[in-house]
Amino acid sequence: MTAPSVPAGVPQLLTSGEVARVIRLSERRVRYWLDRHVIPCHWIGGQRYVKDADLIAWASLRGLSLDWVAVI
Repeated sequence: MTAPSVPAGVPQLLTSGEVARVIRLSERRVRYWLDRHVIPCHWIGGQRYVKDADLIAWASLRGLSLDWVAVI
């Protein structure tokens, strides 16, 4: 089984708003999960970012589909 690929044009580091659009949930819900370390994130310059590979792994474990077109 091959890992899902990220289309060209999708940033490798996603903001909470971009994550929300990709998983089709509210940004408020995504921030809640980021605050509680449910979704892995990295702090860079005072801003939280989610790596595209981390989001793929996280969503895969939960059986969620990702809408990458929402952030292109």
